[in-house]
Amino acid sequence: IVTSMKPAVICFCEVGEAGNPMTMEQMSAVADTIRIAWEAAVTESPAISFLFEEDAPYLTIWDDNRCQCKHGRILHNVYKVPGHRRTAQAFLCIMPGENDEEGIDVVNVHAPSGKKKLTDSQRYQLIQNLLQSSSMARAGTRIGEGKFLLGGDMNTTEICFSQILNKLRILG
Repeated sequence: IVTSMKPAVICFCEVGEAGNPMTMEQMSAVADTIRIAWEAAVTESPAISFLFEEDAPYLTIWDDNRCQCKHGRILHNVYKVPGHRRTAQAFLCIMPGENDEEGIDVVNVHAPSGKKKLTDSQRYQLIQNLLQSSSMARAGTRIGEGKFLLGGDMNTTEICFSQILNKLRILG
């Protein structure tokens, strides 16, 4: 990925298991392994940084020479599945020379497809809740009101995902 696509940021979801999260030590080991592989795959010298929190299956890693990811947080209870905690990682991504207000709100989410598969109604609620979360770029606004990137594993088809986004756009 690093060699052929030359990303500035890579967001991982499902790092470990949502029901059995990795410790800080384990997450640090995963991040170091990715950093070493990234540095070995490129000719220029990247300044690799990473963002993760204990008890959450998300890891974001980026090259500080190309962008900055900041104000990281875990969004809790992003949708309801009885007996399961559902989270997402959110942060602000800014390019060199930009300030926070020019940044892009990024959300990295894993919508599981295991034993308790999401219904389309739950998936709709998930995306709506994510877009209504507080923006880190523009105080007092929601993520969906500005520039945002929503990614991760939605465990759905492009058509279903597009229909959900279109419905939410129509509803404002």
